Amino acid sequence: MRLEQSEIDQLDLLKQKRPDERFLLMVQLIESQRSFMKAGLRFKNPGIEEERLNECLKDRMLKMYSLKR
Repeated sequence: MRLEQSEIDQLDLLKQKRPDERFLLMVQLIESQRSFMKAGLRFKNPGIEEERLNECLKDRMLKMYSLKR
């Protein structure tokens, strides 16, 4: 697999960051991803209760980040 120039540029930018800065970026990206998934679940399931929403969100995150696929 060959990287696009924009991907190479992004990696170069990350290499210039300190480890704590890279970690913060990762946390922000995951939180953004979580917010978008939550919004999508709300859109597909209007009126969903908060507890059920959080269960669905947890299930999706586990599936996404699970090493067992």
